[in-house]
Amino acid sequence: MSNLMEKIERYQEAKENIWSAIKEIPYLDDRTRYMAADLLDTNAKKDFFLMLSIEEHSNWIKYKLG
Repeated sequence: MSNLMEKIERYQEAKENIWSAIKEIPYLDDRTRYMAADLLDTNAKKDFFLMLSIEEHSNWIKYKLG
């Protein structure tokens, strides 16, 4: 049971970190931020995104959205 609780806590923390990272990117409207969050559908992509700088976040989102 405690293992399950730890997994849930880690998942919640990861979601919060992703959204915080996306919100830090200047000049994105909410729609673009939501679309960016939708692009991050795997843990590997989420980990990759969190390693980027704020400028790289912006460039990656622009690249993915065309």
